[in-house]
Amino acid sequence: MEWELPRNGTCGAKERTGIFTKMRSVQDVPNLFWRCDGCVVTMETPEYRTAFRALCEALRSVSETHTKAFEEVKAELVETNNKIDQLISKLPEPKTAPTWPSNKRRRSSSSSSSAKPEVPKASVGRKVMTTVPIVPTTNGDDNMMWMWLSSFPPTVTEDDIRAMVRECLSFDADETIDVKMLVKKDADISKLRAVSFKIGVDVKHEDAAMDGDNWPAGVSFREFIFYDRKKTADVDNLGFLKNRRVE
Repeated sequence: MEWELPRNGTCGAKERTGIFTKMRSVQDVPNLFWRCDGCVVTMETPEYRTAFRALCEALRSVSETHTKAFEEVKAELVETNNKIDQLISKLPEPKTAPTWPSNKRRRSSSSSSSAKPEVPKASVGRKVMTTVPIVPTTNGDDNMMWMWLSSFPPTVTEDDIRAMVRECLSFDADETIDVKMLVKKDADISKLRAVSFKIGVDVKHEDAAMDGDNWPAGVSFREFIFYDRKKTADVDNLGFLKNRRVE
């Protein structure tokens, strides 16, 4: 392969004719393109030609090495991506556990109704312990289960409590719910801190009614004890069950 020496000199001097119409007549002049007379002599020596060829070979070698390295890295990336895709395709499909319907209704404590006075809504897994004594009574019905609900603001009405019980215990619209506000006779309800209610539901709902998960957080509840039917109930002088346990 014949090597063509550059037409520019190495000393930095600039020699040009600037007469382009006479280029053909002077094209054989050795120092026409950017070379002074000294550069022409130097660049025509065997030493310079040898050094120039070596430099070109070195540059070509470096360029080829870099190109080869780049292609190798690119091929490795493609191979790695293919291996990852193969491994992903071999992974088993994720197994999801079957979703079973809950046997209890869970309600958010943040939900509220603007059409009614504020009644606490049920929260999940909140057991509450009443501080209200058991009230003996003799007007019990064997087909009804009676309980005490307390810690309600005085603005809450019997209709509000009836609606809350129906929602918390998932009752149908025709389910009977007896509600009675328990306050002293002639008491000014608006001046009370809180009011309590006596609730009566069908005895078949006793388990659901006594499950703390079904009632709003902050509401105290307890089953009524009827002395004429449960004379052996372990009740102290104040009307509290003895050895009661807080859950």
